[in-house]
This record gives sequence, structure tokens and C-alpha cells, in this order.
Amino acid sequence: MIGGALLVLSSVLMQSGMPSAGQNPMPASLIPSSVMVPFASDRQHIFVSLTVNGTPGMQFLLDSGTTSNILDLHASQMLGLKPEGIQREKDIGLGGGMVAVAEDKDVSVDLEQLPVAHALALVDLHDLQVAYHHRIDGILGFPLLQKYVVVLDFQKQMLTLLPAKGYHYQGEGSVVNLAHKKHSAEISITLSTDTRTHMPTVVDVDTGSDVSLMLFQSYAQKQNLQEMFVSSHGLWAYGLGGYFPVKIGRMPAIVMGRMQTGDQTVFLLQTTPNVLKKKTASGVVGLAYLSNFGKVIFDVPSGQMIFEVKNQDSARATKPALKRQSMLLR
Repeated sequence: MIGGALLVLSSVLMQSGMPSAGQNPMPASLIPSSVMVPFASDRQHIFVSLTVNGTPGMQFLLDSGTTSNILDLHASQMLGLKPEGIQREKDIGLGGGMVAVAEDKDVSVDLEQLPVAHALALVDLHDLQVAYHHRIDGILGFPLLQKYVVVLDFQKQMLTLLPAKGYHYQGEGSVVNLAHKKHSAEISITLSTDTRTHMPTVVDVDTGSDVSLMLFQSYAQKQNLQEMFVSSHGLWAYGLGGYFPVKIGRMPAIVMGRMQTGDQTVFLLQTTPNVLKKKTASGVVGLAYLSNFGKVIFDVPSGQMIFEVKNQDSARATKPALKRQSMLLR
């Protein structure tokens, strides 16, 4: 999805970290400190299989652009949970429409035997599943990145979670400091168009987005970039709460740390949903961009990200050539 499934949750979704009732926690001595599992990549989205309250095989979308971990309302009922306080909320996603939500539930969510979440917001994800053509029982959001070092190996399609304490990267990838890490992973990049060069800005790193780059309307207006986008009638993208209009263009150069990529497809969000009005970022980089790398490492606790190129022989290069990306919008 463009921009992530959920950027802001309403106040009805109250956080709680207590163990769920009726759960028998594993002895601490038996809980692994790290885990490595395969992930499924479908239409530029990442899905992992989790165990929720002892039920294995629950399909969760990995979405770093979502501020909370989420359990689908219908999946919660299948698990025997009783959603409370169900109501329809507006403006909790980029779509801006009404979405059914309920109060948080305390559940046990494990990846293999590693606990990854407890308090989950209950949100109706039915329309999201229809748009993605994929079963979605829930969403692992930014809280996962705050708890663990998250390694995405795109060459092997493996997800690794490592303990944040004591982690020190020792590879040859490009280390990029996070500009913001409280509610999202934001990094500084520099954009260049055919007529303008060296435009520094900050973007969200959003694994729930299937774009290479999407810019928000306010930034495009401020930088006078509207002319680089094609006026495309009927071009829409999906976000939680419905569809929203976008325009398409081309970004000749994106510099991130010591990495430079060229000729990237870029989208312009033509509206300004309420969830974006307090955002400091100018846009998002999504999975179509991230998946060009061999590995992407989120070390949010240390305030950094690491990007490794696929070809190890070119890992020392400051400007690896990444292929041009395009995207089919639904």
C-alpha cells in the first residue's frame, strides 16, 4: 500500500503491555534471543507467518509505516476474542474514509518462539485484503522496529530479528542515521530533477508501501515540482480507508547516505489526508526501492539504518547502479 496501512490510530485504541489472560508464558530461559524465518514477497509487500494465542499460520503484513501493531477484527473473532467498543473512525489512514476499529486486545504474538507483540489494535482490514489480493490477519508495525534490530535479506527472502542491546554492525553497507525514530523511521535523502539539483529532504522508510518514492503534496508545492508529474486521470492508489488520487513522474537521482540511484519512478499524492498534517516527512520510500538492495537493516534503537548492495563486489562502490523501478497501481 502507498504510505503504509495506518499512520495514526485514534484515541479509542488504548495501549497496554500486560500479558493476555489465559496465556501460559514460556520460561524466560527457553525464549530465543533472535530468530531467522523466510518471508513471502507478494506485489511488493512482505508477509510473515506468526502464531497468535497459540494459533499458528496467521499472516501478518510487515509495515514499518504503521504506528501500532494491528489484529484484523475478523481474525480476532476467529481466535475467540470478543472485540469491545467497536465504532467507525475516519482519517486513520491515507484513504481518509471510515474504518471499523475496536479497543486494543492483549494477545500473545510470536515469531517462531520469539515474542514480538502483545497489545494489538483491532482494525477491520477486509478492504485492505481485497486491494492486496492477499490474506492479512494483522500488521506488524513500527513497534517491532523499536524492540528489535530487523534485518530484511531480499536476496534470500529471509527476515531476522536480533536483540537490540549490544548490536554493532560490522559489514560494508552504507550506514544512514535516522532523522527521526520516535514514531517512524525517517531518513534524509537528496533529490535531483532535470532542472534542479541538491534538494535535501526527509522521508519515511515504509515497508508497507509498494512504491519507490512518493512525495506529499505540500512538499511538491513548496519545491515547485508539480510540472514533473504527468496529469493522469483515473490513477489511484489504496490506503486504509479507501482510494486516493496520485500522479506519476520520474526522479533522475536520489542520494541516500553514500548510495545514489537514478531514474526512479516517483508518485505524487494529490491530497493531504489529516493523518499527514502533523508529519514532518516530505514523502516515503517504499519496498520497490528497498528491494533493490541485498539487505536492509533497521537498527532503530541505535538510530540508524544500513543498506547493503546485492553484488558484494560492488559493496565498496559509492554509487551502485540500481535498476529502474515501476509500479502498477490498483
